[in-house]
Amino acid sequence: MKQHLKIMAALACLMGLGSTAVMAANWTDTLQQLAKSVPAVGQVLKGTEIQTTVPGIAATTETTTTQSGTEPAGTAKPAVQASHLEVVLLIDKSGSMKGLEEDTVKGYNSMLAKERQLSVPTNVTTILFSSDHEILADRKPISEVPDMTLDSYKVRGATALYDTIGDAIEKTEAVKGIDDTGSKVLFVIITDGLENYSQTYDQEKVRKLIDAQEEKGWEFVFIGANMDAEKEADTIGIKKENAATYENSEKGVQANYQAVSQMVHSLAATSSLVGSPWKNSIVPGK
Repeated sequence: MKQHLKIMAALACLMGLGSTAVMAANWTDTLQQLAKSVPAVGQVLKGTEIQTTVPGIAATTETTTTQSGTEPAGTAKPAVQASHLEVVLLIDKSGSMKGLEEDTVKGYNSMLAKERQLSVPTNVTTILFSSDHEILADRKPISEVPDMTLDSYKVRGATALYDTIGDAIEKTEAVKGIDDTGSKVLFVIITDGLENYSQTYDQEKVRKLIDAQEEKGWEFVFIGANMDAEKEADTIGIKKENAATYENSEKGVQANYQAVSQMVHSLAATSSLVGSPWKNSIVPGK
């Protein structure tokens, strides 16, 4: 039956019911109202454009033949829960973070508190970097990751960003089974300044490493202050949609870890950051 005939049939159904709502000026509103309470109307409307305006009516789609068979065209793939998460946090502790130590510690510990009850098995590696870098937590189950303290987060030095990223990727890549089916890797880089001290890795080397791991499904996120974070992320191969510029303030620093918490939840639930609202937690900077 053609689309307009289906709609006319639906209207006829409504007339037969004696509904005064049919006299409403907007007949699509009428259909919306009655389709909710009259299942037969919803069935009549299936396969018509009007179905998209009527809540509760499942849309039907044309089918397309693919190598794997016949699938509905444009059908979104169902969310797949991750079976394991590997979270790697690279946190700037260069001298320019002075005055924000307590906010970094509070934000980080708050994130851990929220995620310690995560149902998906999750390991956390936390690396603090300045002129060099040190590992605060080395692939510990998230329930066992210790809180950060002001003693462990002492700011100093320059920003060896590329060396930190390069070493962290190679360390993680060497983990047996890191790319097993269902396992997801999340790298989050939080920095308030640009690279200025690396000795081993340069921009091109880091970009190649990131490109190679993104092809495997690893997620990289770049959160930066005092810069155009999207631009800087792009130079090392991180997708612009996975970058955000934050305000380097008490509120901004703590909010970064709320964003990390949201990323982890999104990956655990859907194995993807696509559609994740993590950026809503970021306090935008200039």
